[in-house]
Amino acid sequence: MSSPVNLTNRWSNAHIADVADLYVLAFHKAEAGTFMYVESGEEELGNVVRAIADRLALGAASPISRDSAIETWGREMAVLTRGSNSRVRGRIARERLGWHPKHQSITDWIRAEMPR
Repeated sequence: MSSPVNLTNRWSNAHIADVADLYVLAFHKAEAGTFMYVESGEEELGNVVRAIADRLALGAASPISRDSAIETWGREMAVLTRGSNSRVRGRIARERLGWHPKHQSITDWIRAEMPR
C-alpha cells in the first residue's frame, strides 16, 4: 500500500469579498500593466479539510492512500495539486493600492461563517 496523500502542503488564499474589493481598487488606482498576487493568508490543506469536516459535522477527516487519490481524482489532481505548495504574497496590493483584506484565516471563516 502506498503512503497517504500529504496534507501539510500550504496554499495562499483570499476571501472572494476581499478579491472583489481589490478589483475595484485596481480598476481605479493601479497603473496599466500592474501585476500583483492576491492573498490574505495561507493554510495547510489538512487544516482546511479538518475545518470543513468539523463545520459540516462529517466526523474526523482521514487520509487516503496516494493510489486511492489517483484512482479517485486522476494523477494530476492527486499528485501534482495536492502534493504541492502555492505560496504568494499580496504585498503590492497592500502597499501600492492600500488594499486591506477583512478575512485573514480561511479556517476561521470556514468554522464560523461557511454555510452548512
